[in-house]
Amino acid sequence: MNNDSSIARRESAGELMAVRARDNRLISRTLAGDDEAFEDLVRTYYDRIRAMVYHHLHREDDLDDALQEIFIKAYQALPRFKKRSNFYTWIYRIASNYCIDRLRKRRPELVSLNGSEARDALETRIHSNIDTPEEKYTRTERVQIVRKAIGMLDPIYQNIIVLREIEGLTYDELVESLEIQMGTVKSRLARARKELKQVLQDMDVI
Repeated sequence: MNNDSSIARRESAGELMAVRARDNRLISRTLAGDDEAFEDLVRTYYDRIRAMVYHHLHREDDLDDALQEIFIKAYQALPRFKKRSNFYTWIYRIASNYCIDRLRKRRPELVSLNGSEARDALETRIHSNIDTPEEKYTRTERVQIVRKAIGMLDPIYQNIIVLREIEGLTYDELVESLEIQMGTVKSRLARARKELKQVLQDMDVI
């Protein structure tokens, strides 16, 4: 075994343990009545949760309200948090469920294609070499079409596509965040990709 790679894995595992220990200390302080400790948790994960919620809802105007509701839900549920899991994946699950509920309540509509954050994230995932303005326009148009197609999926499939293909969660992180078995993650993701492909075919894109 390569010594450098084994050392890197040990360092990575050590970093994860340190993060979990820090979060658990903040959680214990919060449960003891220290609200500033929870504010530290919010500051630590705010940007990542914000990005995930935006990729689901695509609306800047009610994003702050959505995030406030998510963190309030997390605060209220904190006594039920099991410290065996990571706080980040736990709150990710709360945010994910919130987004699914919002999408289900929202009347059927096409998602907004004007959000720069969502568009930039999707462009990163859909890799393409850009040499000319024409090629750049083509890629932007393709990103918009894929974004529109994702928005036409069932919220459950939207969710797993966003988490995997845009947010880049690993399969293990999907298992923990969604609280489902690995086999269910794989089958749901396969179904989501199949549904997305069908939508793109119906749009005469592929």
